[in-house]
Amino acid sequence: KKKAYRASDYDHVMEKVEWVWENIPKRDARTFCLAMYCYCKSGRAKRAYDVWEQLLEYLLGSDNSEKERVDARSFKMLVNALSTQNDTDFSEKIDAVITGMWKLHEAGYYDTAPNVFLVTTAMNSWAKHGNVDRVKRLVHDLETRYQTLKWKSLKADAAVYNALIHAIRNQEDIANAADEAGSVVKLMERNGVMPDTITCNTLMDVCLASNTKKGRERAEQTLMRMVEGFKRGNARVKPSLKSFSSLIHAWSDADSPARAE
Repeated sequence: KKKAYRASDYDHVMEKVEWVWENIPKRDARTFCLAMYCYCKSGRAKRAYDVWEQLLEYLLGSDNSEKERVDARSFKMLVNALSTQNDTDFSEKIDAVITGMWKLHEAGYYDTAPNVFLVTTAMNSWAKHGNVDRVKRLVHDLETRYQTLKWKSLKADAAVYNALIHAIRNQEDIANAADEAGSVVKLMERNGVMPDTITCNTLMDVCLASNTKKGRERAEQTLMRMVEGFKRGNARVKPSLKSFSSLIHAWSDADSPARAE
């Protein structure tokens, strides 16, 4: 009931927002950002994106020597709103927002550059659809910008590599997925990023997806490394309930109760 009331309240408010938006005599950056905020809060991600495109055209087409202050928080809210949608069209929109934020930054607008968290959101959006190439492209772009700018806000963390492993898990062709995911783990370790529980659990999922004895054994090896690492004091790889249950179910389904035990 609360959700229904909230939805009806938003509908009533958004009718007024639409009227103001269409009839306001002059729009500035703050007007666009407020409109995006309202549309995102009311679950109208596509409408918020339409406003974003108009804002980008307005700001990049402006000849003002003094740049308007832009509230980048509305951009982050837009990315999060778009990420809740399942259509790949919205993943494209997230990429477009991140590209647009870089354009604004390069045009001199303060605090509009994306950070690793927004880029990771884009990666996870593509990972849901198993689009490994798009995730790799985002990882490469992030690493290139970090090497160029040396900003801590762009340094890849475990979540970045986890998104790539998740994409590998969801791709259609999983014949070599376990090897590919294992290579990602080695890459993150070479780059000084330590795997965490999510990394290991996702790697196990990739191994188990093959539904082969070799895959189950590789998943079990990963779990044993988690256990040993945690015993040595590495809390980042503490096994979760999922770590054990996924492997137990896999061995049980393979009629290997002894291994499950």
